[in-house]
Amino acid sequence: MAAGKVVSGSIGASKSLATEIERLKFDKRLTDWSLSRKKFSKDELKKHLDSLPDLSENVIRVELENENLN
Repeated sequence: MAAGKVVSGSIGASKSLATEIERLKFDKRLTDWSLSRKKFSKDELKKHLDSLPDLSENVIRVELENENLN
């Protein structure tokens, strides 16, 4: 009976993991990895990036007094 619970939990966990992986499909931190493993093509990535809204109006510029902070 305990083994049944573990198997049942594992199935739910794998569905959840698959959902999370799909949600992070185009995450910037994973794009190189995903492209190298052919999870999607460069054309699909470009299409996704082109579909994102332009949020440049939400940017706040900050000027630093000391430019040597780089």
